[in-house]
Amino acid sequence: DGGYLGSRFFCTKECPASEEVKQALVNNYGELDTHIGLRPYRNSTRFVKNDLMKQVIELEKAGEPFEKVGPLVAGYRTRGFVTGEFPFQEGSLCIGECLGNIHDVPTVAEVVERIMKECEAQLNRFN
Repeated sequence: DGGYLGSRFFCTKECPASEEVKQALVNNYGELDTHIGLRPYRNSTRFVKNDLMKQVIELEKAGEPFEKVGPLVAGYRTRGFVTGEFPFQEGSLCIGECLGNIHDVPTVAEVVERIMKECEAQLNRFN
């Protein structure tokens, strides 16, 4: 068994994303601030819901072809979002709904330590 932890590790000190982006996610976004986009194109992906994603939502509702939507969610938009090249509202970022449970930007070691402590605490409940 396992779990997806990409969003948790995105919001760590070691992640090369700009501190501004990480703090904006941690302080201003929750689990309801994501959008599952690209469904009409059979490529469902959860994104941070920002102004760019609102444009994507409107294009999807209008039945626009992927050729119109694709450039808005292309890799360069993610890179620009992460590096701060694009304003926060103009970049795309795939992220999990667990975003609502992320409230800080610790080190990777601290995240792993917390996970282990929480796991041990749960296992001890059964002993």
